[in-house]
Amino acid sequence: MPKVGRTSPYAREDGGRRPGRPTKQQSIDDKDIDVKNWVLRNIRSFIQEKIETCQGNPSKILQQASDALCCAVLHAGPPPPRKVEAFRRVTGFTRNMIERADILREIKSVSPQQLRSTQSFTFNRGWQTSGPKQKKSMHQQWVYDWFHDMEKNTMIFVDKRRPEHLKGRYSKIKLDGKVREVTCVRHFMNGHKQDLVQLFLNSPEYKAWQEAFPGLTLSRSAVQACICPCMRPAQVTECACRICTEMESAIRAWHVQRRKWHKAEKCECSGCSNPKQNSEYMRASKDLRTFRDVCLCAKVPFPDLALPHLPDTIPHFRQISCCKYSEAGKYSEAHPAHTEECQNCGVQRRLYHHPDCIEQDPHKEASWMQWQTTEVDASEKSGGKALRMVFREKKGTRKLLLDRIFKLARVYFYHHWVHSVTAHMGRLRNATYEPACHKPVFL
Repeated sequence: MPKVGRTSPYAREDGGRRPGRPTKQQSIDDKDIDVKNWVLRNIRSFIQEKIETCQGNPSKILQQASDALCCAVLHAGPPPPRKVEAFRRVTGFTRNMIERADILREIKSVSPQQLRSTQSFTFNRGWQTSGPKQKKSMHQQWVYDWFHDMEKNTMIFVDKRRPEHLKGRYSKIKLDGKVREVTCVRHFMNGHKQDLVQLFLNSPEYKAWQEAFPGLTLSRSAVQACICPCMRPAQVTECACRICTEMESAIRAWHVQRRKWHKAEKCECSGCSNPKQNSEYMRASKDLRTFRDVCLCAKVPFPDLALPHLPDTIPHFRQISCCKYSEAGKYSEAHPAHTEECQNCGVQRRLYHHPDCIEQDPHKEASWMQWQTTEVDASEKSGGKALRMVFREKKGTRKLLLDRIFKLARVYFYHHWVHSVTAHMGRLRNATYEPACHKPVFL
């Protein structure tokens, strides 16, 4: 008979152990997992403590020790491409540490003593291009100077109404970590600060700076901080007459509605098919200043009209021949008869007027504001009703809107030229006026 031994209370028929009681191998594996998690927590705690203590600007010793530790962890190679973020979350290593660990692994050096003794193994921290610790000394001064260069910054103009220099508590700016007094001439910007920032980011000077310093970019907030306090947004208080009011409203209505027109259907006319013509044509509706720049010739300097207290500020005006309204009509009697109209500019020459363009569709609806004769309530003496010119919305077609803009433009150009020239001549007269000295007469 076979020998029957004593049966253990934990013995099972299949020879295994009762559930809930780990084997020796399972116990070892669990301990190993706990130790691995403990080591990773210590590494992550060390890296986090270093970052918080140094506030993003670590000393060389701590930086070298972190790089050596990262190189030791990545001794077998970099983490898999799809698990880099998981590796960073578990260990706390930054991207810069992982990149420097790759370099140290290639040169087979992970010793902090070698890093301290060899200058080539020292990795200095790069410029911080965002956040509260952003390094500004590399770009603030030249960006500040760029905004004052009116040849590059086309949105800035000298405020001729206030010729005095900027002063007071608002005449300070912080550049390169130092507070400076601003004593430049007052300027006004044709737009908002966000428009100036976008103009700078699109400039060739900024692109050249990026090529000189590859990998660096300037945030919009950093660029906006370099705008001088002397630059203020222009207030629309120059003219509120019927001509300017209706022209500005028509341009705004055209700009808002034409986006929907071109988005809904694609135009294939000869003008829209030409990229250069289409670019200027679409840019013309941005605002009145852009509309004048697209349709008229460039301004020319008039050094003889410079103000005596600002001899370096040369005023620029357009030629009267570019703004002359030569057609017979209501305003023809006020135009100089001895001046010939410019043959190189104008609405009809600079903006195409093709009948097959979608903006000239005589069947599609459009709306704009226009002065119209309207019956309004009046006093009882006049019968309770009267006819008045009211600035109200008008419904029509796209072709009627474009025809209205083209018709108003000729009158508006001459009106704006008269307004700008007479305003400057008034300032020049006030600056050069010398009252006659009369001796008092005693009776």
